[in-house]
Amino acid sequence: MKLIIILAAAAATATVNHKVEIDGKTYRVEVKGRTVEVFDKSAFTKRSPEAGQRLKAAVKAATGCQITEEYWEAAHLAGILDCSNSPS
Repeated sequence: MKLIIILAAAAATATVNHKVEIDGKTYRVEVKGRTVEVFDKSAFTKRSPEAGQRLKAAVKAATGCQITEEYWEAAHLAGILDCSNSPS
């Protein structure tokens, strides 16, 4: 229920796109309110722990925040930004 409320509130918020490069690979990080989605250029990203770690690193590099409550959606990772441990 909490996630539904957050997602509904995010629908009225503008989307901010970031592009970051990690180990020579480019990732696109979309931030809308507290929700975040991260994509690589591959249309067929394998859902593996290693891929998840790379996508999480891209979120951290782009926003300075951690991704929490993450889940795979098609070939990208989505979740909620947690900036509580980020320097202000």
